[in-house]
Amino acid sequence: MQEGGLRFSENSKIASHPLVSVITVVYNSEQLIERTLRSVANQTAKNIEHVIIDGASKDQTLAIVKSFPNGVAYWLSEKDHGIYDAMNKGIEKANGSYLIFLNSGDEFFADDTIEKVFLNNENADVYYGDTIITNEQGEILRNRRLRPPNSLSWQSMQMGMVVCHQSVFVKKTIAVSYQIKYLISADIDWLIRCLKQAKMVCNTGLVISKFLDGGMSQTNQLKGLQERYEVLNFHFGYVKNGFNHLKMIGRLLANKLRN
Repeated sequence: MQEGGLRFSENSKIASHPLVSVITVVYNSEQLIERTLRSVANQTAKNIEHVIIDGASKDQTLAIVKSFPNGVAYWLSEKDHGIYDAMNKGIEKANGSYLIFLNSGDEFFADDTIEKVFLNNENADVYYGDTIITNEQGEILRNRRLRPPNSLSWQSMQMGMVVCHQSVFVKKTIAVSYQIKYLISADIDWLIRCLKQAKMVCNTGLVISKFLDGGMSQTNQLKGLQERYEVLNFHFGYVKNGFNHLKMIGRLLANKLRN
């Protein structure tokens, strides 16, 4: 195991309990990691920290993290048991009052995104917003197909991941661990379980993140669909989930016909 970051510097100006911990899980992503590092470093909000969880990359990913001019608050590099195991490590290492996951290649929509999210200071348990999709060159491709609802609750998730994982800030006190038995769809289970504990959920009305097209859930669609079906069965029951999946299939077919 290796670890480091500004937390270990005697001259560190990072607050011991920052408002937001931005957690980035990464493995062998030397072409994309700097984009995410810069997006976090350029945030106008000052009371944030960047936590990097690296799965013992074999390329130059860790070297880029270590040498990043602005520095990161904390980085850890060791083998893990998959992306959700790494995310659990991120939750454990985070000092922030709120958490958001921004994986390698993903970015915040604008430099003042975090500042705008917390302007109202509602002390909500969850803040959420919209997402746009980009390619590896950082070019905007389209809006995310599933748009966030005006009002979000755990019941909103019965029709799928209506809010992108990278566009949700969750208070650490309600952030549960990811279930690592799921390889692809643990994020929807995680968000449902967090929302079940949330007393106040705030729709920021903002585009929060730029999500890199072609993630793990897209490259392993069949496995992802199977896991999602299992997750939604658990939370909503077989009958309701079966009916909802028929509606989702119809929605997907209609979308393909339109395009």
